[in-house]
Amino acid sequence: MNLQVLGAPVCSDAVLAAQSSEGERLFVHLRGDLVVGAIGMNKPREMRRLRKLLTQRLDLRRSELPQEVFGVH
Repeated sequence: MNLQVLGAPVCSDAVLAAQSSEGERLFVHLRGDLVVGAIGMNKPREMRRLRKLLTQRLDLRRSELPQEVFGVH
């Protein structure tokens, strides 16, 4: 997946977009390196998995996002 920053960070917040060649989209809200929210993915199963991770771990970091969901290291 390709990552793009959709706007300039505000108070260290940023929204990143990932999109695969198949058109799957996910928008992730980052506060510094912490993931604080995510919305909108074409595959509900992966989105549910990410939401579950976000509710279980308040300190989830960008580098810890599931690779098959977000494609980042």
